[in-house]
Amino acid sequence: IASCLVGSEMCIRDSTGARNRRVMDQELKIAVANKRRHQISSAVLVIDMDHFKQVNDRFGHAVGDKVLMSFVELTNRCFRHEDRLFRFGGEEFLLLLCNTNEKGLRTAALQLQAQIAEHLKSPGGPVTVSMGGAVLYANERWQDWLQRADHQLYEAKRAGRNRIHIDTYQVAALA
Repeated sequence: IASCLVGSEMCIRDSTGARNRRVMDQELKIAVANKRRHQISSAVLVIDMDHFKQVNDRFGHAVGDKVLMSFVELTNRCFRHEDRLFRFGGEEFLLLLCNTNEKGLRTAALQLQAQIAEHLKSPGGPVTVSMGGAVLYANERWQDWLQRADHQLYEAKRAGRNRIHIDTYQVAALA
């Protein structure tokens, strides 16, 4: 994802309206610092649109881009101002939920899944997503936190897609 210069400021959003990966890395580092210094809990959801390649292949990339932009708009409307949505790559996004514990992460994931089911469509029909989540552990590196959430995303996909998997001591899938 390319960044651009506007005057002397770096753009922080990509063409979908989501924040870019460079900003994501910085904000994850800030969340880790806040956990260490102030014991502020944060959580992440890694979100991937199921079978999105089919949208691009059947209807073209311009239509696929509109679906991605609609997803970003919908997600931004559903969450608090302090929460941040980043484009992780392609049709994969990361939602950083500030001051959020495991219960809040589950609630947020279920809320997003319900909103997507009700409001997000493509010319081929409804859009579904798979999600993997993790709450930041004390003294955890941001890369490890992200890796735990990403692993849960792949577990959700492996379980059949349109699923939510949250990393816990007892990993539980929500459908």
